[in-house]
Amino acid sequence: MISNKINLLNRIGLTDAEAKVYVALLQKGELSGYESSKVSSVPHSKIYNVLESLISKGFILFTEGKNSNKYMAVPMEEMSKKIR
Repeated sequence: MISNKINLLNRIGLTDAEAKVYVALLQKGELSGYESSKVSSVPHSKIYNVLESLISKGFILFTEGKNSNKYMAVPMEEMSKKIR
């Protein structure tokens, strides 16, 4: 199931790392960069570049918090409407 989503996201232009992070955020909700790295298995050294790329592409939202910054996925249904 997850590999199907990643393949679909690859076909619309996301890298494997971007797709893994987006799917992780869809499943888990709001996560910090560190948590996103852990859940998606994207190396910590790459995670913030991947998150920035997803923000710029409109796939995720960023909120600044007191203790940590959080990232949240835009629902897949909303993204599919934007892509069409």
